[in-house]
Amino acid sequence: MKTIQKIITSLVLFLSLTSLTSCRKEIAIYADEDVSEIVSKVSSWLDKQKQAPNSSSIKIVSSNSTETKLASAKSTSNSIIDMFKDNLEYNQRLQSDINKKHNYIIIPIKDDVKSKKNIESFSSLCLILITDKTGKIISGTIACYLPKDGKPKGYNGVRTVADIFKGKGPADSGMVQFMDVTGRFLHEIGFKKGKVSSYAEIKRKANNQLISSQSECTNWYLITTYYDQYGAVISESSRYIGTTCIGDGGDCNGSELRRLCPGEGGGGGGGDESQNNQWEESINSSSSESGFLTDDSPSGPAGAGIIEPPVEINHFARKKMQSILGADVCYDVVISPAQIMNPSIVIVRSNGTTVWREACLIAQSTHWHHLTPVSVWIEWNGTLKVDYIWYGGANWQTRPHRHVRIA
Repeated sequence: MKTIQKIITSLVLFLSLTSLTSCRKEIAIYADEDVSEIVSKVSSWLDKQKQAPNSSSIKIVSSNSTETKLASAKSTSNSIIDMFKDNLEYNQRLQSDINKKHNYIIIPIKDDVKSKKNIESFSSLCLILITDKTGKIISGTIACYLPKDGKPKGYNGVRTVADIFKGKGPADSGMVQFMDVTGRFLHEIGFKKGKVSSYAEIKRKANNQLISSQSECTNWYLITTYYDQYGAVISESSRYIGTTCIGDGGDCNGSELRRLCPGEGGGGGGGDESQNNQWEESINSSSSESGFLTDDSPSGPAGAGIIEPPVEINHFARKKMQSILGADVCYDVVISPAQIMNPSIVIVRSNGTTVWREACLIAQSTHWHHLTPVSVWIEWNGTLKVDYIWYGGANWQTRPHRHVRIA
């Protein structure tokens, strides 16, 4: 009888664990019955991103040639979208939530694309789709993960991209390059030991010299900012990549991936301003740091039974959003310095004596970067300094503080 009870108990435990496992937010492999719906939804969204043959055009003056490139290449961009659409590995997609408003779906792209488009063989390609809570796709981006060691990571490289959307940088050094679904370069983020080490994006600079009397031209540069291990800016580089001129025909499209081209309309968003809506989203998150007070610390007060509460830290930011012709885009993030919720507390030891704790954050720095047009990486860095004062003595301790929020 006891044996039967043990078997039943084990079976119930196994089923409970299985149920808990199936409720995890992220699922890698999906059953075939789930595929048809997602294939239909993704294919329909990708088709809507194709460019109409009569859309506006831009004249590009190359940075390494005086030859003016004038060719309407709408069909080329559309063929790139079709190429991605035909090479998605839906059965290995990853899916999870980002925040209260958005989820992601990350779909690996077959390796055949890399050889066709001269992409590094050790890279990992994937399509990132941002959806609202109803499952509607609101944004799509291509990611290319490049590990610094040059060793192929395969599907683990796609998982690395998914981890970034949880605020976890790759443990090994590497870079993630982001493109739109037509292959245009958007930005890139470098990581070193799980932390952001660089960020690059295309920015404009005014050009007073007009290519022709009927054209307005803009110089474009690839601006790269480099960060130290504490999140502080250490240097910046600028590389000229070309000039766009509005009104002379042509386009910045091509057949290669990672093209260093601004978006149509000079990269400034474009569209009818009367159809643009702006709003702000509040981002509030908290973290905690353990204290330094221990019973056996030679630098701390003597006594036993010290119970120290953690240092609670609040992080606040405002994400500025804009809807341009139906597409949501984050155009700025305003980050407030991190604040300690209860900087001064009294700790009572078991022997009745007290210790006063004063906590503060010094040498703070903040930065944010786009992941997709609607999702951003926000980072707070600083040094946590804690002072302890007790009858007959005092000391202080410090440690680095870092908090990442994907919003």
